[in-house]
Amino acid sequence: MIISPTSNNSLQVDGTGPPPPGMAPIAASSASRDKRLNFSFDRVLGPADGQDAVYKTSAQPLISKFMEGYNVTILADGQTSSGKSYTMGTAATDSIDFEGLVAGRAPDPEMGIIPRAVAQIFDAVNAQKARSGA
Repeated sequence: MIISPTSNNSLQVDGTGPPPPGMAPIAASSASRDKRLNFSFDRVLGPADGQDAVYKTSAQPLISKFMEGYNVTILADGQTSSGKSYTMGTAATDSIDFEGLVAGRAPDPEMGIIPRAVAQIFDAVNAQKARSGA
């Protein structure tokens, strides 16, 4: 099976290739072996895209909506060891400088969604306080 991105928001699954390592081949008819499936997504991120790209394309717009009063859920789902904890940021070190993030310092490039979202929320609260004079 070969999975290939075809654009920024789609990918193609080609079932004509060999199975992934460790997987046994599945018997299929010649019609299903030649079938290519196309899937569309809001955005397809590649292996070279870092945590910053993941946050900016997926979570940052949702946090802005949260600050406007909308309910927001950010969910990580996937196969074991696929990077959910890393992406969400729970695998980060305990030495996260939230005050520095809120003050505008650049985040650690490895920092995941949760610490970036917390910093964005506190930054928005501080900005709102400053505008209202509180």
